[in-house]
Amino acid sequence: MNRSYHQNLDGYEATRANQLLSHIRQQNYKYILDIHTTTTEIGGCLIIGERSEATDTIINAAPNLKNIIIIKKDIAKTSLLSASSSIVAVEFNHALSEKIETLDTLTDMLENLASTKKQQPVARDFYKVVDYITANEIAKDEPPANFIQHADGKYPVLSGGDLQNRTYSGFWTEKLPAEYI
Repeated sequence: MNRSYHQNLDGYEATRANQLLSHIRQQNYKYILDIHTTTTEIGGCLIIGERSEATDTIINAAPNLKNIIIIKKDIAKTSLLSASSSIVAVEFNHALSEKIETLDTLTDMLENLASTKKQQPVARDFYKVVDYITANEIAKDEPPANFIQHADGKYPVLSGGDLQNRTYSGFWTEKLPAEYI
């Protein structure tokens, strides 16, 4: 369902995606978390379509998640990120998704969002997606390490993992300067 939004697709997932979009837009929620697991080795990270006051509040509510990915608009438009400027996707790899610490991170995040106390920003790394990593660009048995600078100066994110249902092997990003924070 994650890539079924705003698509002219038939079937259960596309229908449910469009119903969810409609519901979110009608309700005008203050914050929306889109929680996922991934087969890629990224640890945990946050993914946004664009920065806003709401996304910054959500980011600050999760001080343990240090990597923030800003997805390209053409990619975000096919995901839930396009439904509102108040949405942040929370992504954990499979190994982390099975740990109690991950549940603690999510619980702390929700408690921080519910609190009237403003959460202070912490040091983060922001990565802006610039392009797809295509399947023929890299050897499938050795995808580039996530969040580690590649020889061409770009940083791969969501690289590797189960590539059977994807037409790409991850995303190339630029790491944004510290002043961006």
